[in-house]
Amino acid sequence: MKKSPKKIRIIEIKCLYLSINNLKPERDMETTNQIEKALEKKVNAEIEEIVEQFTNACKALGSKYGCHVFQDLKYKDSSITTLRPEEFKNIIFNSLQKKYGPSMLAKKSEELIAKLDLI
Repeated sequence: MKKSPKKIRIIEIKCLYLSINNLKPERDMETTNQIEKALEKKVNAEIEEIVEQFTNACKALGSKYGCHVFQDLKYKDSSITTLRPEEFKNIIFNSLQKKYGPSMLAKKSEELIAKLDLI
């Protein structure tokens, strides 16, 4: 079975991390999971920051012009009539995470490999 580019990158990161920190390979899976979880946490934090900035700007518009819910979100045959700000934030976060999360994780993995190569 062929390994995905994501798995190959994580294995490269793990090997560099192990060699730099003089760790033993038996902690292999634990170290890989820790690195991947840490990178995913950074990706999610970055997306959350973007969503927070966007929803704060929308809330500011609502405060200034008197609207406090998101209404009439439509796409093709689907629509949502009314959303509270927290519901809107969750939808936007999930959408961005699904769309950009994998490529952000890959990019952050490459950046980490580049940093580890410099050490």
